[in-house]
Amino acid sequence: MLLSILTLSTLADQQRLVLADNGKSDYSIVLPTDPTPAERRAAEELQRYVKEISGAELPIAPPGQTPSKAILLGNAQTNPVIAQSPLRPEAALGMEGYALFTHGQSLIVYGGRPRGVLYGVYGLLEDHLGCRWYTSEVGKIPKRDRIEIGELNETVIPSFEYREPFWTEAWDTDWAARNRCNGNFMRLGEREGGKIGFQPFVHSFYEILPPAQYFEEHPEYYSEIDGKRKHEGAQLCLTNTDVMKLTVDKVRQWIAEKPEARIFSVSQNDWYGQCQCEQCRLVYEEEGAPSGLVLRFVNEVAAAIAQDHPDKLIETLAYQWTEKTPKLARPHPNVRVRMAPIGNCFGHPIDQCPVNKEPFANLQAWAKITDNLYIWHYNTNFAHYFIPFPDFDELQGSNRAYKANGVKGLFYQGAYGPGGGGESSELKAWFQAKILWNAKLDVWPLVEEFVNAVYEDAAPPILAYYKSMHETVKQNNIHFKIFDDPKTLGYLNEDSLAKAERLFDQAEEAVKDKPAVLSRVQKLRLSIDYAQLRLSDDKEKYAKIVAEKVKRFGIGQAREGQPIDAFLKSIGQ
Repeated sequence: MLLSILTLSTLADQQRLVLADNGKSDYSIVLPTDPTPAERRAAEELQRYVKEISGAELPIAPPGQTPSKAILLGNAQTNPVIAQSPLRPEAALGMEGYALFTHGQSLIVYGGRPRGVLYGVYGLLEDHLGCRWYTSEVGKIPKRDRIEIGELNETVIPSFEYREPFWTEAWDTDWAARNRCNGNFMRLGEREGGKIGFQPFVHSFYEILPPAQYFEEHPEYYSEIDGKRKHEGAQLCLTNTDVMKLTVDKVRQWIAEKPEARIFSVSQNDWYGQCQCEQCRLVYEEEGAPSGLVLRFVNEVAAAIAQDHPDKLIETLAYQWTEKTPKLARPHPNVRVRMAPIGNCFGHPIDQCPVNKEPFANLQAWAKITDNLYIWHYNTNFAHYFIPFPDFDELQGSNRAYKANGVKGLFYQGAYGPGGGGESSELKAWFQAKILWNAKLDVWPLVEEFVNAVYEDAAPPILAYYKSMHETVKQNNIHFKIFDDPKTLGYLNEDSLAKAERLFDQAEEAVKDKPAVLSRVQKLRLSIDYAQLRLSDDKEKYAKIVAEKVKRFGIGQAREGQPIDAFLKSIGQ
């Protein structure tokens, strides 16, 4: 999908609408007939923020009322007042797109279900009234005595259908809804219009057939490796007909247990160990890649499930040993392939780096054989959550390359430990939400806006820090990956860390009389404290600084999967 501004089919002569003036308003918010919980939330959020901006409280009128001055929510099918208007969007809105247009004395927020109207309200508040929600605690609600809306005729459709910045800080319900994220791990319910939910999320082979339950009696269900059936470090035998039947049964069970989920993962374990039995090897040879067998298998599962549940989708991975496309197999219409290029360089966009030549070729190859491609994109150092990871330019370039190659959804995996606290996690979550909604946006203006709002007077040195790190990567053509040792990172050295220390000293000095802002600056500085811990000679000093901040900010992991107590013990704290 593409965010675009489209001309509406009919447009009457317009005048500016005065929604509020000196704390008063003649306008009411009119709900659709039988409004959904998300549409009620949309009305309440619009009422709340118009009041915060102007002091005027707009009443929420019952469905069907026709006040002379109204903000109408819904569409021609759900709101009879909108149905009387000749105006219609000229693009299919789907589940999340919306149109904003003025007609006479009415402002219409036209959207489908489940999330179109809600996102339309947030689009109105953000794009036309200047509201922002940067973090769960920091936002911007402008104050003005008068709210005027000029002629509107815009249709907005998100760039990607599935949008998940996977950071702990992005799971907050209000933040995710207001920034129009819809991913699996967001805490979104009916009042937020739901989400694109998975069941389970990924690496599901052993959830389908747990070895503890099946291996002893049926070792043939698992990989044959070196002539023996194994379950440790292995996969399923995908040419076994019983494995197919049991998989279909398990997916049907998942659908019954979690009917609100849209996507059901039938995907390889998070390691190699694919089956080497004669039947599986024959398919590998026919397809030219192991992905062919996986795709044949999930296609058959998808076809069986579609008989009773045509709206449910089956997800599988193009990852590690399945990243290369097959010669013959093509994804079933109800299959979502999710490519996860884990070996990429993340200093450069996927289409602009020799290290990424093969992954980009794989992306292009998958895009040729499916219109339903998702991406699992990495954007932190998983062995060192706090270490600087200067990938803003890479994220913008890769995001646009994905859009240009027809990708439908993105999972941006960052630091997801308890308490959050990953390097630049709140900033990255916010600007990723923005470029997932609109892939045409430039990242650096978003970075500057966020830093100015969140760090206030400390913004100039913090922006200088970010730009210095990224310029070093660019000028020296530095490559880096997601498990690199800090000692190998070319953008971290004695000079770059000394410069970062000076800039953070300036940042802290600038906000020393603003405790809340100072705390944010000190949390961000944890990245440099941690880099010093790993690279400087004074490890005892920095171990104490890092330990104090980890405890103060309630951070639960310093690397993927490691409890914070184990990390603190490892640094002598």
